[in-house]
Amino acid sequence: MIKGIFQAGKNLQIGEKQIGTISNNLANMGTSGYKKSMPFYEILQGEGKSIINQVTDFAAGEHLYTGNPLDLALKGNAYFSVETDSGTRLTRDGKFSISEEGFLTNRKGDKVIGEGGQINLKDVMVRDNNKVSISSDGMVMVGQKVVDKLMIMRENEGSKLLKDYEVYFKAEDDDFAQVNEDEYEVAQGFLESSNVNAIEEMENMISLSKNYESAKNILTYLDESLEKANQIGKVF
Repeated sequence: MIKGIFQAGKNLQIGEKQIGTISNNLANMGTSGYKKSMPFYEILQGEGKSIINQVTDFAAGEHLYTGNPLDLALKGNAYFSVETDSGTRLTRDGKFSISEEGFLTNRKGDKVIGEGGQINLKDVMVRDNNKVSISSDGMVMVGQKVVDKLMIMRENEGSKLLKDYEVYFKAEDDDFAQVNEDEYEVAQGFLESSNVNAIEEMENMISLSKNYESAKNILTYLDESLEKANQIGKVF
């Protein structure tokens, strides 16, 4: 009975995390470049130990036209590179803007990385016209002046991308590789939508909620049964 209570309690904990994962997916339906997280699952290892793992669905979202020249979307297995306080991170969220200092930044204020480092357009925009254009291979230009080229990257073969705060991804030991030009395409004036399917997520939420309720009922029943057994033991 004790083992049953332990297992039911464990199922409740996993269920709470799974429901939290789906809730987060639904909350980020409107976040460009967001990749949905799959529900947690259990992996059995040696000596009876187990770990709870989580998988990210890296399927591409739909490209939505915005007409904003600083909105970018990517085709292919490729990611934009940004500089964060924790180091370089990869993202498919191409909602960029120009900071007061002239840096190309994302919605969090982190700087976008080019092949020459952090991309800054301030000096060029002061001298030339303000029209910013970004070619399909990631070349950033102001008027006819080339400023830099976007650093388009992905994980090295054998490495694994791990979700790190909503639309950011990291790899073990920052094991990234630059992507060849013929393997990606930058679409200016577009954003990649989230790959979350609301109907699928709601169906998963309903199913998980039912399983959670069942585990809760089992735990309550076992707990009451144990309490009755203890009372009988005290009588005798």
